[in-house]
Formats: sequence, structure tokens, C-alpha cells
Amino acid sequence: MGKLATYVLLAAAAFPIRFYVAVGVFRSFSIFDVVIALSLPLLLLRGMWRDGRVNVGDRLMFFLLAFPMVAALVSLAWTKDLGPSLRHTAASAEGVIAYTAMINAMDRLAAKEVFAAIVAFVLLLLLGSALFYLQVPGFERPVAPAELPEGSAEYVEWLTGFATRLGHPFIGQSNAFATVLAFFVPIMVAYARWADSRRARLAATLCTIAVLLTLSRGVAVALLLAMGVYVLLVSRTRARLQSARWFPYALGGAIVLAIPVAIALSNPEYAEVILESRLEYDSLAARLVTADAATHMIAQSPILGYGAAVAGYLEPALYGGAHDVFLEFFLAYGLPLGAMASFSVLLLPLAAAIFWLFI
Repeated sequence: MGKLATYVLLAAAAFPIRFYVAVGVFRSFSIFDVVIALSLPLLLLRGMWRDGRVNVGDRLMFFLLAFPMVAALVSLAWTKDLGPSLRHTAASAEGVIAYTAMINAMDRLAAKEVFAAIVAFVLLLLLGSALFYLQVPGFERPVAPAELPEGSAEYVEWLTGFATRLGHPFIGQSNAFATVLAFFVPIMVAYARWADSRRARLAATLCTIAVLLTLSRGVAVALLLAMGVYVLLVSRTRARLQSARWFPYALGGAIVLAIPVAIALSNPEYAEVILESRLEYDSLAARLVTADAATHMIAQSPILGYGAAVAGYLEPALYGGAHDVFLEFFLAYGLPLGAMASFSVLLLPLAAAIFWLFI
């Protein structure tokens, strides 16, 4: 049952097909929402069967993961707009439930089986993206935000992001997709070092190529910095040995990555769209405008903020978000609670490292 539950959860997360049927403040729901809603009572029954204990994995990591959800829940007491805050809180709770459900589904699986599930999930994500770009029926058009009228200038601009950068029809545009994919690269690299696995090195290379094809600058830089820190922390002898084993994969990855880049750049109009969106100052200037608007709003309400996911509804410049998780926390929860939520995110890698040292 553990394997079956694992792959049901992974399939629902990889293909969260959305249905636009309003239920209260919720304007739509996805298959993933349904699976998570069914997982909660099953987890509670499992806990009752085990004398009231539900496996949450490492308790420190669980607390750090759950704290942003708690902050969102607390902010319901003062939110400026209850609807967006309720939707955000529900989404945060789903993340915690999904994490707990996956921990319980995998708690009796061997490390090799857990890693196989991780690789399968990444391959499912890339399959969904490929089906969109191949215009397979059911995947031919991404699910647009409900606020963007089809055919509007904003909708066309939003859709252009899918045409020029790697995204996913259900998970979202390149930045969201890159964030999901990048999470798995360090895991695959660590498993490759621990198990000396060729498949892990191949999977890590494939996942890294996908992250770079999203052209998400922030995620790519963060990933490179994380891997640089990782290389510095491992022992020098093992690092040299691992580097030699990684060389064929790095070379092969560079060659594979060069193919779509060469095809894209061979089309002048297509290349111009990509280069304008990634290299010109206008893109950076837009980020600076967003950051300035976020800072101004934080200064106006520094103690409590505006409530989870509300700022974008109050300030047009923040409609697409602040593009910075810490600014988002401060906007939503104010400086005190926002700082606590920020520290919970910053401490997660440390908690993972501590956990790794004692297993």
C-alpha cells in the first residue's frame, strides 16, 4: 500500500488538472486538492491506529515547514481581504498535509525505492511540460489565472512566457516550474554521492538542464550557489573522486542543453523575445519597481501587514507578487511575524543538514 499511496500522491501533484467550479471563496479546485482532502482523514485514521501518533518525519523540519501555514492562519484575524487569505491558508495547509502524507506513505520504503519515486515524479513533471509543447489534447493550453480575461493584453503576455521558456501547463510558468524542479537537484546529487549511483547522476543532470531551460535567473543562481556550498563542504578527496565521475554527465548535459539553445537562437524573432525578456534592463527595472512598491506598503503597515496573499489585490504593481519570498512574508504578516516566517525558511537547509548528519 505504501508504494501505491506514494505514486497516487505523486501523479496528482504532477498533473493537478484544474476545474473552474466555484465553491465558496474558492474559485476552482484541482485533482490534487481532492487527493489531499482524502488524505487528511486517512492520516487521522492511521494515527488512531498507531495510538494517536502520526509520523511527521524529523520534528524540527516539520515545525519549520508548518510555521508559514500557522502564520497565514493567524493573519486571518486581521486580513484586509478574507477571500485571498483563506485561499492562501488552504494552499499552505495542503502543502503540510501533502508532506505528512508522503512521509507516512514512504516510511517503510527502502532508500532506493524512495529515490525511484523522486525520479519518477521529476520525469512526470517533464512529461507534462513536453505534452504541452507538443500540443497534445488536454495539455495544449495552460490554465490561466482566473483574473486574466482570455485575449487580453495581460493574458497574451502571460501566455508568451510559456512559448519562450520551459513551463508546465498545470503547475505554472517558468519561475514556478523552476522552483519545483530545483528542489530535487541537491537531493539527487546527495544520493549519487551516498549510493554512488549512475542513475542519480543522470537524473540530476536532466533536472539541472530543465531548470536552466526555464531561464529563471533567480532559481538558476540559487541552485549554482547551493551546489557551490555543497562542493566546499564535502571532503576534498571525495570531491575530486566525485568530480571525475560527474564529468561525462556534465559534458553530455552541456551538449544536450546546447541543442535547444542553438535552435532558439537560429530564429532571430524568437531569439529577440528571449534575449529581451532575460537580458535587457527593463526586466530588472520591473523587479525594482515591484520591490519599491512592496517596501512602501510594508512601511505603511509594519506590525501586522495586510494578511496572506492580499497585497496584490491592494496594489496593482504587486499583482504578480513581490518576486521575493521574504518581502511576501513581511507584506502578509508584518515585520515581527514575517521575520519569524523568514527564519523558518532560512533554517530549513540547516535542519536538513543536521538531520542528514544523524541518520
